[in-house]
Amino acid sequence: MTDPVVIAATGVVLALAAVVAWLALKLWPALRKFSRFVDDVAGEPARPGFPAVPGLMERVRSLEDRLGKVQLHVQNDHDTLLRDDVDGIRDALHAHITEAGGLMAMARDLHSHFGDGFPGRGSGEQEDNKGEG
Repeated sequence: MTDPVVIAATGVVLALAAVVAWLALKLWPALRKFSRFVDDVAGEPARPGFPAVPGLMERVRSLEDRLGKVQLHVQNDHDTLLRDDVDGIRDALHAHITEAGGLMAMARDLHSHFGDGFPGRGSGEQEDNKGEG
């Protein structure tokens, strides 16, 4: 027959193994997320079929470099903001559009008044003038 101590020890070992397996199953999603987080922070070297993935600090450095380049493109040579310059251009364009609207109204008025040619000059006179030159 078997020894009761061996049976009790086997039962304890099986119970502990069951508890460890249950904990592993419950903790696995969190451990997997933590592992992915560590991979994102640390980066991954290139491997066959997959390019290297830069780590968090490399990505931040790259973003800082690109931000510096963007800043050089939008930074003015004087003390105003780019927005001030764009607003000034918008205001000047609005003034030109307003002025052009008045000129267009004047042109329509002239066209309605002199649309068929100038008074006193018929189409025959215009053709004679063209032929004399």
